[in-house]
Amino acid sequence: MTDGTTSGTSVLSHADAEALRGTAKWARFLAIVNFVFLGLMLLFGIFAGSMMSKMGSIAGAAQEAQMEQMRELQEQMQGSGMEGMEDVDLEAIQGMQGGMNSGAMAMAGTMYTIVILIAVAIAFFPTLLLFQFGTRTLKALDGSGDAAILTAGLNAHRRYYKFAGIIMIIALSFMALGLLFGGLGAMMM
Repeated sequence: MTDGTTSGTSVLSHADAEALRGTAKWARFLAIVNFVFLGLMLLFGIFAGSMMSKMGSIAGAAQEAQMEQMRELQEQMQGSGMEGMEDVDLEAIQGMQGGMNSGAMAMAGTMYTIVILIAVAIAFFPTLLLFQFGTRTLKALDGSGDAAILTAGLNAHRRYYKFAGIIMIIALSFMALGLLFGGLGAMMM
């Protein structure tokens, strides 16, 4: 096999090839399982987001029906001369009950779905790179022995770790900012 950087050749020992084969098999297995979980996560995100939106519309309708019943009761009591509910401000009660109206609940459901879609998209790329590493490396070691395929597999492995490193840097940056702003907020109290 050529190493891709010089005109010379390099040969993997049998032990090195077996170690790389074992790593590639596990990488492919983990990637396939991760693809399944990403698909389930995508379905759950879409389902949960639509359920949150539906629950918001149901809660809004129930609240509106309850307020209508209270209005009717207030009118009946006033019409029959009974005292006690004429000073009740139903609009204030409705405002206090509102908490999260149906529009806000629908928006929360949509935002939840968007966040899940972004998370799935971010997790898809390293999973794809891991799958490419496993598949290409196994193909090079088991079949053709082609150095270009092995190099492509190892490059996918390198890009996987580069992607994971960049995500880690971003996560650590957000954590540092959270600690900084949390500390500043605590000092201001």
